[in-house]
Amino acid sequence: MVPENEHILTKWARENISKGKVDEIVDSSLRGEISEGSLKAFVEVAEKCLLDEPKKRPTMAQVVLQLEFALEQQESKQLLVLNEISRISDDIHPCNDESGQLVQTGQLTMASTDVQNFIPHPKEQGNSKAVSIELPSGRIATMYKPSQLRPWDAFWNRIKPSKKKELLLSDEAQQRRRLQWPVCFNIIMGIARGLLYLHQDSGLKIIHGSIESSTILLDAQMNPKISDFDFARTWEDPRTEDTTVVFGNIGYMSPEYYLEARLFLKSDVYSFGITVLEIVTGKKVLSYRPNEEPPTVLVDYAWKLWKEGKAAEVVDESVLTVDAFAVEEAIRCVQVALLCTEEEHNRRPEMSSVIRMLEGEEEIAEPQKPWCLTWLQF
Repeated sequence: MVPENEHILTKWARENISKGKVDEIVDSSLRGEISEGSLKAFVEVAEKCLLDEPKKRPTMAQVVLQLEFALEQQESKQLLVLNEISRISDDIHPCNDESGQLVQTGQLTMASTDVQNFIPHPKEQGNSKAVSIELPSGRIATMYKPSQLRPWDAFWNRIKPSKKKELLLSDEAQQRRRLQWPVCFNIIMGIARGLLYLHQDSGLKIIHGSIESSTILLDAQMNPKISDFDFARTWEDPRTEDTTVVFGNIGYMSPEYYLEARLFLKSDVYSFGITVLEIVTGKKVLSYRPNEEPPTVLVDYAWKLWKEGKAAEVVDESVLTVDAFAVEEAIRCVQVALLCTEEEHNRRPEMSSVIRMLEGEEEIAEPQKPWCLTWLQF
């Protein structure tokens, strides 16, 4: 209860929080009902909502996500509490990202933190401590990371543990042979379900805005986690349909975003399609080769083979040696990915439909020519 002589609730609460007397602001009847981790999460949300400067306060979308995670902590004993920072296991080893910079990889353990603490691009993140992820229940949470992490490099390292101090990207074809198709398909389905939650099941219609291989993290069981919410916004956000600045990886950008700076829910669908092609083919979005000035654009490469009736050639050779079912499943992924990359965003499927098509529960339409960058647009 608030003391009778205290007329300003927020002032009283902030003073107790600053003194570390969190229990004082909780009703006595609730003190035994709320776990320590949940209480800290609730207090952090309240504290940020009470900041004097409006711009520093979280959006209601962020508040909802953080409160949902607090409830997740309350309901599950498997999650760590706020003050438990994740550990990296002893098998850490460095590897190179595309820029040649050395980054650390290793196994990560989940923990919670402030929902606003989203990470920037790996090349800019420095000593950032946390990344946003999707929990198995569908709720959004965050994961601590003690150092720089290039998720797709970590992906390769988990496929092929190496005693070498460096992992060269030129070895990716050899590493990929060690990854079984069921794991690849599980990653694709996990990303799809994560996007479905953001677009529909969260009730917030969240546009991620930066779906690509480097924003998909993998846990020790190779389950995908969507991260990097720097450019995320809700569908109702006034910035959604008309932005002034375009950010992101050029190979994954939808045409409406790259050419017109407009974002839709189905802009994420386009980026998802590109990511699926990357997983299924084992190729990069843009491939540069010696003595070949224009790069090979992955979606254009896949489309040409598809139109020539050579769908199986789009699929990575390691999948072709598994069994007929795996090949059929992989080709289905290619067809869905091409549907996701159509130029008109209204023609792209919703994520609920994407999941049904990937699982073979819905007929897949014949894709039209997808949009891809030309050399002059780079």
